[in-house]
Amino acid sequence: MSKFVIEPHFRLQEWVAEEKGYFREAGLDYEFKEFIRSTDGAHHETVGKSGAFQSIEKGRISDVTCACHWTVNVAASKGLTKLYSDVYSVAPSAIFVPADAAIRTPADLVDVPISVGFQSGSHYATVQALEQYMPTDKIKLSFDEGLLFHRMEAFLDGKSQAATLFSGPYYLAEQLGFRKIIDNTFMIATMLNGDPDPEDVRKYFRALKRAQRDIDLRPDRYTHFYKNEFPSRFLDIMDTRRWGPGERIVFEPYSKELYDESFSWIAAHEIFAKGDMLAGQVQLMFDTIPSSLEHIRAGKLRALAVTSAQRSDAVPDVPTVADTLPGYVFVGWFGIGAPKGTPAQIVEKLNREINGGSADATMRRRFADLGATPQFGSPAQYAAFVAAETEKFAKAVKFSGAKVE
Repeated sequence: MSKFVIEPHFRLQEWVAEEKGYFREAGLDYEFKEFIRSTDGAHHETVGKSGAFQSIEKGRISDVTCACHWTVNVAASKGLTKLYSDVYSVAPSAIFVPADAAIRTPADLVDVPISVGFQSGSHYATVQALEQYMPTDKIKLSFDEGLLFHRMEAFLDGKSQAATLFSGPYYLAEQLGFRKIIDNTFMIATMLNGDPDPEDVRKYFRALKRAQRDIDLRPDRYTHFYKNEFPSRFLDIMDTRRWGPGERIVFEPYSKELYDESFSWIAAHEIFAKGDMLAGQVQLMFDTIPSSLEHIRAGKLRALAVTSAQRSDAVPDVPTVADTLPGYVFVGWFGIGAPKGTPAQIVEKLNREINGGSADATMRRRFADLGATPQFGSPAQYAAFVAAETEKFAKAVKFSGAKVE
């Protein structure tokens, strides 16, 4: 069996786990590969429209790797990689300008070229931060300076007016006196390449969890590891004692709600060409009707069956699973609750108003457009429904043997 390949991602956790032997103690048979300093930055020397997404298209070497959650979402939807949803991380990021620049506020960046990586975290994060200040057609992005370290080098050498930098390059720019105009911190998602052993993946993250605790406790002991991934020309000017802990791994699920919201944002901003986010790479999936309805109506997806007890008004020609498998019912639902102890008269009033609003013709049309079906009832009926759903899925969890890790 081949060894589990670990690649640090410009962050401290892998280096700490390697130095302290956490990977070995977790029982991993692995090899550790670094690609920035070992190539003196050449790994990031891309030009133009070649960024994180394109690197995933080409294929990555390590079993577990990372990119911004937007890119991972699209790559996973196209079957290029697998989103690992048990964790996510958050990377400090910002748009920087030279100290003597006339640019003082985010609004001053109108029509100013900002160096970012194409279809990479800096691309999305820059748009997301600046659209609070200006129309999107006034946000000017430059992809010519390439990925993170190549972009940093161009910016520090005065070849770009502004740049979005994260992780170590963020701290170096800050140390050297470049001015931060606006924070655009963003989420990083994890992806699996190929078919690594699930137990190896769990061992890997157990080791990183230990490393994260060490960093949280004493970041000053570990910031020197940033030097392990910087091109050699910068090592003499780096004072990593002044730097922060950088990307932080959050051992919480990257949920379906996060995925859907991010995916919708990407589509709305047309960062990928229309149609590119559905490439026919996935043969079958379960999804909610609201998430898929637009694509069903456009003919990009074909609905085989709905999982509700009755057919949906949004796709009336689509049969139910129960037509073939009697008794099968599975529905996703949202409800509205109030804090425990809320007076009964207030609960009743809320129930009447919400039911009345949901029954309004305009609201019903809006629900129908979204492919959602409102349900009406009393607080007691809703409580009974939640109890029945809990009992039903408790049986499913027990039968499956699933356990919380």
